[in-house]
Amino acid sequence: MANTSDLPAVVIPFYNRDKVIPPEPQEKQTFHARCHCGNVEFDLTIPTAILPLNAYICSCSSCRYTRGALCSLHVALPQTISPEWTNGRINVSVHKSPGSGAGGHGQRLFCPTCGVRVGLFEPRMAQWVVSTSLFRDTTAGPLFWSVTCFGFYKSPRDGGLLSWLPDGVGGKPLHLGTVPYDFPPDEALSIRPDGTEWLCVACFCGGVAFEIPRPAEAVRGDPHMARCVAPPLEKDNDEDKGEGKGKWKWKAYMDFGGDSWALSGAQGMPWVQVPRAVLSPAVPTTLEFGTVKTYKVSSTLTTGFCEYCGARVFLRDEEEGKKEADKGTEVLNVALGLLRAPEGAKAEDWVVWRAGRPEGVEEGKRFDGEFVDAMAEGMRRWGLDRYGEALEFDIV
Repeated sequence: MANTSDLPAVVIPFYNRDKVIPPEPQEKQTFHARCHCGNVEFDLTIPTAILPLNAYICSCSSCRYTRGALCSLHVALPQTISPEWTNGRINVSVHKSPGSGAGGHGQRLFCPTCGVRVGLFEPRMAQWVVSTSLFRDTTAGPLFWSVTCFGFYKSPRDGGLLSWLPDGVGGKPLHLGTVPYDFPPDEALSIRPDGTEWLCVACFCGGVAFEIPRPAEAVRGDPHMARCVAPPLEKDNDEDKGEGKGKWKWKAYMDFGGDSWALSGAQGMPWVQVPRAVLSPAVPTTLEFGTVKTYKVSSTLTTGFCEYCGARVFLRDEEEGKKEADKGTEVLNVALGLLRAPEGAKAEDWVVWRAGRPEGVEEGKRFDGEFVDAMAEGMRRWGLDRYGEALEFDIV
């Protein structure tokens, strides 16, 4: 177990080691956590004197590829606080990163039914670390966390989520921290015999893997599939504007709505829209292949996640599926955090971001207004710089 005096200074706020719990008696507040399906539920009882706790964003490759998001968002609980399981059981799946050594280090817990990330117990720190997106009871009063830290900020190579938070969160700059170990991703493009480029999409464990091409003429010429092709951008022809000049790209967007919030483990989910018919190898209409397990989010939404490592893979609108599946033109939301783009986590050589109008902003602000406001404004400013305008195109 690490003592605070033994820790690098940068780590202390990440693990809330700067929070001193006062002696009893003390005023406390209880917060309820629940995965999307309700299979995993627990309470946290926290002294109000140490609130809010610091929450941290992590954009290491394992967090991105075990979620399908651009990051994870966690709160490390003080050492004397742990989850109080409230539904009579602890029913979680466990994924352990290869090479993480003996014991609990490198283990990540998620719900085996809906795939929602629960968190982990970090034995080296003797602390529980929980996903903030499990806490969605807006009647419980103020949040018990504030996003103050950002870890592994160099891992995405293109800034990742940090490029959308230039001023931090809530007007406060973020504490940046990283360590010299990360899982090196495999990010080489596949070049077919005809010279076409294909981009790998894969979860952390590799149980789910497929490739997407660029939007071909057949896609651009189809009235329905063309709706997920990004509009051409003049800025892509500027030599100083990065990757992807003169290439057709797919539409990408951030979704802060309630379902994406709950499913992501990151308080917001990045999606890229791609027709199912172009994926290789072919993805069945059930979405179940490799280690994909499906979960019915609602009467109109189905999601797919890796049942081994928990990565979110797909989100499908069932009305969209019914109308278009037989014609082979069904459009899927693919978890953008799984794209293995060589240029960086935001995959700018392959997608155009709807930076001016993220999805579900007002709903997301009910859960964490500071974070969502900062993200929406940061994306708008980034879009103005990157594209010359904050794009607001429609999505399928």
